[in-house]
Amino acid sequence: MIAAGQGEEAAPGERSASGADAKKDRESGYVPFVTVTPPPSLAGLGIGAAGCAAEGGAPAPLPCLISNNYTKEDQTRLSQGQLRAAYALEENVKLLCKDWGLERLGFLTLTFADHVTDIKEAQRRFNSLRTHVLSVRYPHGISVVERQKSGRIHFHVLVVCAGDIRTGINWHGFKCRDYQSANGCLRSEWAFWRKTAPAYRFGRTELLPIMVSADAIARYVGKYIGKHLSARIPEDKGARLVRYFGESRKVGTRFAWVGIRSWLWRKKLAKFAATQGVFDYGGLNYVLGPRWVWKYEDEITATKLSHYPTLKHALEDGITLVEGDKLSPNGEVFVLKEEAASLRTQLAYLD
Repeated sequence: MIAAGQGEEAAPGERSASGADAKKDRESGYVPFVTVTPPPSLAGLGIGAAGCAAEGGAPAPLPCLISNNYTKEDQTRLSQGQLRAAYALEENVKLLCKDWGLERLGFLTLTFADHVTDIKEAQRRFNSLRTHVLSVRYPHGISVVERQKSGRIHFHVLVVCAGDIRTGINWHGFKCRDYQSANGCLRSEWAFWRKTAPAYRFGRTELLPIMVSADAIARYVGKYIGKHLSARIPEDKGARLVRYFGESRKVGTRFAWVGIRSWLWRKKLAKFAATQGVFDYGGLNYVLGPRWVWKYEDEITATKLSHYPTLKHALEDGITLVEGDKLSPNGEVFVLKEEAASLRTQLAYLD
């Protein structure tokens, strides 16, 4: 492979760099409020390590699909909002694969020419690149920021290329850093980024086709949220981790998990809201104010229920069954000591 500047395409880890002012990004809207079942795990997927020695003197491989740079130590406990963001990211990646096919998807890793550790400066440069290059060259894409444990920041971008960059790839050769099997479309992408990245003060860039399945790449991209949070510093608070451009955002984060605790919260909230004369979700802000969750959370969670769909729901709410309570044949629990009169018709069929 001939080095950049000698007229031929080089391996996807060539040096590049950049510089331009940022513009505000445009975000697409959220989907309506829905309820979903959480996946069994949102942990990252370790894609097989290269297993091949690089040529002497060659630069170290970038964190990408070809190398497994994810360890158990990188995992961190995510908040509910972060879990929803990771889930939405995975689902959007799957939909991008379904809509455009794996053969047109490229995994682009962008590093800076200098040692950038300031999140604001990193996002300023990336915003400029996204506005003037990414959203122009690629119709759709998803980007994720990652802070490494060293403190250095780089970006991962899943993009929809103009043509097939996957057909004919010798994956074993790619793992050994032999890129002779790269087709014309992929080589043209490499040539473009060697020329473009320096203008925006980016350094080494790497764009590779997707080696694995849609589900695997979705998990691989989704785990970067956890990786970034595990190395996050106080200055990163409030920084946007995931960005979408084109029509790549079809799943938003305004949903609730299906589970026992979420069921309890929704039922108690409905009962509490009814006592305030509110019978729809939109009326809560109007009647109780914009910070109603913070102000009334304790009162909502303390609301007593008279019916639970299963014994587990009742036990989770701290209910201890006493004489007079009734368990239906299908497992429903009716607490007679609470609102007994209103339950007579509901219990009639059990007698």
